[in-house]
Amino acid sequence: MLFNPEAIRAKTEHLDSILSNMDLVKQVLASNLGASAELKNVPRVWEPGGGATLFEVTVGSEKLFLKVKRLSVLVESKLESERSYSAEPSLRNEAAFLKSLNVEWIPKLRFYEEREGYGFRSEEHTSELQS
Repeated sequence: MLFNPEAIRAKTEHLDSILSNMDLVKQVLASNLGASAELKNVPRVWEPGGGATLFEVTVGSEKLFLKVKRLSVLVESKLESERSYSAEPSLRNEAAFLKSLNVEWIPKLRFYEEREGYGFRSEEHTSELQS
């Protein structure tokens, strides 16, 4: 596997930049969920990982998982056999992949939106994630 230095640079440069614009996060949640939501930061399992800022979102009795990442953070790797790196923003790529799946054991995509240079990907928050 080969890694795109431009994607790695963008990930490092924009890591957690959304934390300085929490009003935007709240606007995206309100427009997609139709209600005010409680947000709680979720620590990354490894640093910097994929470079997303992670949140647990609670709307009433429903819990969701939210990933936020700059659109300039592209898919960061490719197989040696692939001709070039993807020019697809990484969260858009993840959302398309989740949308294509229809299996019980994968959390369902709740919404994906791009706004003001960020991708917002939300999915069901399973009991396994809550522990």
